[in-house]
Amino acid sequence: MIERQDLLTPDSPAGLEVFQLTTESLPSSHIYMEAQIFTPDSRRFLLHRAAHPHGSDPKDPEHRYLVCDVESGQLEPITTELGTTAPSISPSGDVLYYFVDETEPGVGGRLSLKRVRLDGSQREVVCVVEGDVTDSGRPFSRPYPLSTVSSDGRRVALSISPE
Repeated sequence: MIERQDLLTPDSPAGLEVFQLTTESLPSSHIYMEAQIFTPDSRRFLLHRAAHPHGSDPKDPEHRYLVCDVESGQLEPITTELGTTAPSISPSGDVLYYFVDETEPGVGGRLSLKRVRLDGSQREVVCVVEGDVTDSGRPFSRPYPLSTVSSDGRRVALSISPE
């Protein structure tokens, strides 16, 4: 993490700090402003590597999610699987839920829900969805890249498209 005071102007609010998180030569990384990506204690958040505000290629080997420690600026990979998408941090702030998309438009496939503690331990498959889950008679694919966890931590919601 690099402090970037050079980006501040005389009109910037007092006490404002600006940091650059990455120096990689990847085309872009993204922080989902429209999703709950900070832990409840605001000490960590998720960074979407090899992504941009309008999407990414989850099958790209450089595509992954990283946990950023706000105090140290340290970035630690939390996902490495190809097809990782739609992460959500649990209300307790210690677990990441995410999906691994192994579907193809018009063909179908599998969508796995996984969870892992934010320290990288206890990674497990919660469930795997295959087949026609929409009652449309068509296979599903293209999960939306954001999901959400209910406030009691018992439900995960995600949008998918019948193809």
